[in-house]
This record gives sequence, C-alpha cells and structure tokens, in this order.
Amino acid sequence: MPTWPALVSTYLLTRPLQPSCWVTNRTKNVKHVTSKADSQPSSAPATEPRWVEQRVPLEAIQQLHALQVRHCLNPGAVKLYRDWTAAGRVPPPIKLGRTKAGALFLVDGWHRLEAGALDIEQDFDGSMVLALVADLTESEIRWEAARANMSHGVPLKASEYREVFRAFVKAGKHRDGSGQLLSYRDMAPIVGKAHTTLRNWMQKDFPSVFAAMGGDEHGNPRGQPDTLEPRTLADEQCDEAVKAAEMARLAMAGLSPQQRYRVAEGFRAALREAERHAMEAEPF
Repeated sequence: MPTWPALVSTYLLTRPLQPSCWVTNRTKNVKHVTSKADSQPSSAPATEPRWVEQRVPLEAIQQLHALQVRHCLNPGAVKLYRDWTAAGRVPPPIKLGRTKAGALFLVDGWHRLEAGALDIEQDFDGSMVLALVADLTESEIRWEAARANMSHGVPLKASEYREVFRAFVKAGKHRDGSGQLLSYRDMAPIVGKAHTTLRNWMQKDFPSVFAAMGGDEHGNPRGQPDTLEPRTLADEQCDEAVKAAEMARLAMAGLSPQQRYRVAEGFRAALREAERHAMEAEPF
C-alpha cells in the first residue's frame, strides 16, 4: 500500500495548485500529556529521536514559523488531507519536539494540522490530539523540522532547500559528534544539494563558518571555531510576536469596528498572560 507522502505527492503531481502563504501560531501553555505506547522499536539507532505516541492538548502545540523551511503551505495538500479525513482516512500522527521546559513544537505535520487531519479525542482539557512526541534539544528540534520536509509528500522548491541548509547549520549539524567541521562533500548528501552549492550558500549566509572551514571547496575539518551565535527558540518566538503585533497595528485602519475589537481582545489576553508570567518570575 502506498505511503501517505507518496499518495500526497502523486495527487499534487496530477492536480497541481498554486501555493498560498499563511500565518498561524499557537502559544498556549502545555497541559498534561497522556502517554500511550512507543511508536518506534527500541532497536532504532541511538542518534535517532525516540518518538512516543501520546495525546496532547491541541492548544499546547506551538507552530513556530522559524522552524518551517517552506515559504507557504500548499492548498492542494491541505484540501487533500481534509477530504481524506472527512472520508475516514486519517493520516499518520503529527510529530512534536518537546523541550526541557515542556513546550511542544510542531516539527512535522503543518499541512495536516492546517487541514484538521488529526486523531482527536475530547476530555476535560478540551481537544486531545494523537501525536508522536520526542524529547529534543532546541538544535534537534530545528533539524528535525527541516529534515521532515525533505521526505514530505509535497516536494520542496529549490529556494526552500536553502532554508533546509540554514536550519542545518543553525542546528550545529555542520559539525560531527566530536565538534569537528564536516566537509562540504560530507554535508551534500545530508542536505540534498551539490557540495559546490553548499559552499556558495555558506559563504553568503554564514561567513564566519565559511572562514572557519578555510574557504576551500572541500571544507577544512581542522578549521578554527566559528563565531556563529545560535538563536534560541525563545528568540525566534519573541521576533515573531513583535512582527505579529506590528502587522496588527498596521492593519487597524482597514478593519471594521468588530474586527478591531477582536484584535484588541487578543492583545489584552496576551498582556494578561505576559503579566502573569512576570509575576511568577518575581522572587518573594
């Protein structure tokens, strides 16, 4: 039987649709998580995440745009997932990376989540979604999110592969387990692009890493430490929140009184949440 990615890919090739851009995000607090069973055998390589099938609150899932290498969601894939789910064919669970703080970040399943193509049960905490969850570092969350798109049913565009490469370097995957720099030829099969392309991208996007690698075609495994300063997921969330607030401010003039009220209510709720966290952080 064909896999879900294969079915999606075949459908989109026969019925192509233009992608549309999107803006979605959830930043609710994580509630309790109900564990069911391991979805991956214990014989899986130690370097691979250990995905566990669990039910998590829908409102706890955080969609951080900085983790999405795609420029836009594909409406054809969203419609396909929605139609199949309505017909009783629910696709595989979405994947979530869980930080030490308990935050759940979406790493695989953006189209499914947008389509509502989820296995959902209702309980006292609301909608509980079946998902595959793994405890990951922030770097691992970045890379798993990028890697998932490389094997997705919706093919990546050429420009989106560059986002995969950026996520690869930001996640620190340009170094091996001992901290040594990988060569461009070593990176090529992982990212899915020619080593010469990766060299050019490295020079333009990460000049300090490029210099540390010696600047030659093959890379320099004995190069000096680079000065790349990793950004935390909290940094990314802060940036997106500020951008969203600015977008809301600019949109006010074109909104109806009812729409302005909705936006204002959203800001008030966000402010209350921020003040609550600030009070919890203050020492007694």
